[in-house]
Amino acid sequence: MKDRSALVVTSDHTERDSSGRDGHEDVEDWLETVEQFTKFRWLVNRPERIPEWTMQAFKLASTMPGGPSYLRFPRDVLYAKKVKTGIFGPGTFDIPMQVGPDPGEVERAARVLLEAKSPLLYLGMEVTASGAVSSVVKLAELIGCPVTQARSWADDFPTKHPLFLGDYIPSMRYPKNVDVFVNLGAHMPHPLEWDSEPLRGVKIIHARARETSYLGTAFPVDIALAGSVKETADALIESIKSLATPQRLAQIAEPRLAASGEFVQAMAQSRLTAAKARWDQVPLTWERLSFEINAALDKDAYIVPEFGSQGPKSLPWFSFGEGECRASSSPTDSSRRSQAFLRRALLLEPYRTNK
Repeated sequence: MKDRSALVVTSDHTERDSSGRDGHEDVEDWLETVEQFTKFRWLVNRPERIPEWTMQAFKLASTMPGGPSYLRFPRDVLYAKKVKTGIFGPGTFDIPMQVGPDPGEVERAARVLLEAKSPLLYLGMEVTASGAVSSVVKLAELIGCPVTQARSWADDFPTKHPLFLGDYIPSMRYPKNVDVFVNLGAHMPHPLEWDSEPLRGVKIIHARARETSYLGTAFPVDIALAGSVKETADALIESIKSLATPQRLAQIAEPRLAASGEFVQAMAQSRLTAAKARWDQVPLTWERLSFEINAALDKDAYIVPEFGSQGPKSLPWFSFGEGECRASSSPTDSSRRSQAFLRRALLLEPYRTNK
């Protein structure tokens, strides 16, 4: 429910004539127990209506904002014989939800980004969920904006891109003096997680579609963009291009791209140098093992990491993002930092891979 995943969960139920008699597997209200973490829930009590409620469960789970839906079937309904009913054709209830943000607010945001001296992009799961990764890459490159990752089940930006700085922390060494913070598709970073309150005096642009109730609640925002992150990124690109000449955009982007690339390369080299000091150690280090596995992987490989507390040592050596390695995981380690790494390496756009 936190990630608004399009998930349909089903289970059986005691027979209808036994319901409410405090028998085996019977409780007073099964639907109430899942209400807090489902978007939709229903007890299907007629066999001929199974297709109807199944269709509705999938429709509501997958329509923005998505979320888990739950169907419970009494056993006598599941075992009913000679049932005749209608089956709905594919696409009958699909609802297009590529909702665009307010054009006036988009233009305001574009002007703020053009005037920013040190902007920062902060990306969350709605980037991947809306199919916006390539659009966000174009937006970042257009103005040379460094990118950080919020906690997410996906890698929302190619991890080897020269603008990608890794997971967000408030006291980042680069960029300095951030003056515009652009949140695309994530919760705002919580002050209590960092024992400090970040973003004081920084202009905040926040764009979301799946959880618009969070816009301007935990943090005051200067510009709120309610709409699909892909539509928002595309609209920002067009608005920025309409407000600035190619020459001005090049003057803005090129120095930032160079500075970010140098910083990212220096950090990667520093990490490699530290790891090389123990490169031939026996037993093999996590860093060496991860480096060699990543080098041997196909570009469209799936990775299922179970590193536990070794996640921070291992996952930075793998490449994730469009056109690179994909990963899938169920985080189990209790370490907060390891959890962040594991979540950052979750399944990324599997429907776009070849395997």
